[in-house]
Parts: sequence; structure tokens; C-alpha cells
Amino acid sequence: MAKMTKERLRAYQSLRRQILEYENRYKNRSILSALDTTKPSVQSFGNYDVTADSAISIVSEFESMDYKAMVDEWIELNKYILSIEDETTKEIFKRVFQEQQSYSRVGNQIGYCKKQIERIINNYIANN
Repeated sequence: MAKMTKERLRAYQSLRRQILEYENRYKNRSILSALDTTKPSVQSFGNYDVTADSAISIVSEFESMDYKAMVDEWIELNKYILSIEDETTKEIFKRVFQEQQSYSRVGNQIGYCKKQIERIINNYIANN
């Protein structure tokens, strides 16, 4: 496991959005996979260019590698947050990084000031 940083934790929501976009894109691609590319194309009156299939396949491989890396990082971030034993600290991390609430808002909701929230986050990351 790589060293946890605030930058990695801040990427939580972005990773989640990218993962969902990827999954939605691939749900739509299943429609295209049903096409028979060996039959003549109506528009060109010829056979479909199989190099296009190869290109799509190569792009799909790179996208899947990116997708896997994003999912792995997202899972690691979740495990890190869920492994926090102190319930207050865990709640702070969930609210700040998973729910993207501001330090001030989290502080107001649980009875701390913004500086205390920041200090709790910084201390936890530095020591864990």
C-alpha cells in the first residue's frame, strides 16, 4: 500500500465519478458488440474494416487497465477510511473525503472548529 496523502484522499469523488462514467460507457458498448462486422456495410457496399475492431480492442484494453487502476485506488481509499479505529476521526474522514463536506461544516456538525478538523486529519495521515 502506498503512503496515504490528502491529495489521494481528495481524489476520492473524482475517482468515483470516473468509475461510474466508465461503467456507463461499457454498458452502452454491449449494444455495439452484438453487431456482425463480417457482413457487408450498407453505407459502403463492402465489408467492414476489421482494423477498426482491432483499434477498438486496443483502446478497450487501455481503458480497462485505467479502470482497474481507478477501482484499485478507490478501494484502497475506502479501506483506509474504514480502518480508522477512532469513530470521531473516521466520521471526519468520511464527511470530508467521501461526502466532500468542508472542514467548517464538519466542525460545526460535530462540535469542533475548522482548525481542529484540519489538525485531526493531518495528524492521522502523518501517523498512519
